[in-house]
Amino acid sequence: MGTSKLKANPLEGNIIKNLVIFAIPVMGVSLLNMLFSSFDTMVVGKFGHPNAMSAIGASGSIIWLLIGSIMGCSGGVSMVLGNLYGQGEKKKINRILNAIPLSVGFLSVLMAIIAIIFAEPILELVNCPAEILDGAKLYFRFYFCAVPFMTTFSFLTAAVQAKGDSFTPFIMQVVSQAINLSLNLLFVIVFDWNLLGVALGTVFAQAAAFAMMVIYLTKNKEELHLSFRELSFFKGTEEIWKKGVPASLEGVALSLSTVYISALINKYSPDVIAGNTVADSIEGILMVAFMGFESGAVVFISQNLGAKNLKRVRKSYVATMVFVVGLSEIIGALVLLFAKPLVSLFIDPTMGNAVVIAEVALHKLFCLTMFYGLCGTMNSIFGCIRGLQDAKTPLIISIIASVIFRTAWVAIVPQITGKIESIYMAFPLTWFISTALGIIAFEFIFRKRKRELE
Repeated sequence: MGTSKLKANPLEGNIIKNLVIFAIPVMGVSLLNMLFSSFDTMVVGKFGHPNAMSAIGASGSIIWLLIGSIMGCSGGVSMVLGNLYGQGEKKKINRILNAIPLSVGFLSVLMAIIAIIFAEPILELVNCPAEILDGAKLYFRFYFCAVPFMTTFSFLTAAVQAKGDSFTPFIMQVVSQAINLSLNLLFVIVFDWNLLGVALGTVFAQAAAFAMMVIYLTKNKEELHLSFRELSFFKGTEEIWKKGVPASLEGVALSLSTVYISALINKYSPDVIAGNTVADSIEGILMVAFMGFESGAVVFISQNLGAKNLKRVRKSYVATMVFVVGLSEIIGALVLLFAKPLVSLFIDPTMGNAVVIAEVALHKLFCLTMFYGLCGTMNSIFGCIRGLQDAKTPLIISIIASVIFRTAWVAIVPQITGKIESIYMAFPLTWFISTALGIIAFEFIFRKRKRELE
């Protein structure tokens, strides 16, 4: 099969077929991204020193809050370039592409420097236990050395995907992930570098992914041609940041809520923290069930809106929601069925606290996966709304559901029940509220766009 058959055409042909062609590689990329952190957890859990897994878990939420503040803006690339592809504006696409490396690189390097310098007070802010602070600090600082490569690669990936090509970034991530896993095993098992080893594995793997993307784009002869002579700072990117910043703030809002919950959980014992880390690693892998279709919704709806084809906009929306509900529920059920062997992959059974860690992880997975279809529909409806060139509405909904409601819930209900499961149940309730509000919002915005095009 030629590579052209592996690239989706959002504007023509069968929507379901093209959406699946686009979504599967994105799901693969999402899976590999999740495996980056999961392999860190798995390797140190099996072969690392005591409390190493807890150190990763205690720092994980704040790491993704900071990284997400930049990476979330890559959603603006998909929205803007997707719409420009629908309009046939190839020169504008090329100008934006050549502004991405320096612009994103500058912002992410600045963030990495700040995070490395202030690692200790940042971790203390989320109640990182004293006995694991040194390890968490080490992992945190070295992990942020990978951030400039990670974020710039994410933006360039969004540019490639906006055309309908999700296969090329997937291949790059396969190679990168193989490097990551190999180095994790080498550094931890052979060199006994523990947390430093898994962090360095991430740095080298992300650098490799970035290098592959740059080489690919410099050799591209069409609008996605990256020229070192044409590189610029922020030139022509105003619309990307205008749409990307609300998407980023949405991610920050979600992460702030997660950081607050993590800070509450960090008040428990290191075993509880470790159990939550295991559950979060598995749940993160589950998110691939809908991530491909969420990204596909942005690209397909953006391109067809740019081409003024509202019938295909509607069909893309319906196809996305149907696929996501089915996939999320099926995968959630499979995880419930095989929860024990999945959890055992992350835990050394000879550890004296292995039983407690496994029990905590299983309880959290049970609370999340029973309603996982709602998690999928929440994220996918946000993607559909962004495809309509509206980045502010998902932000507003996230603030209402994930910040105000969820924060109030975890601050009040667990105090009444005295059970940690009360914290976990805040997640499916948030998913339901967000999905309901998102469906209403999509219909309203769709009708507004239809009036604008008449």
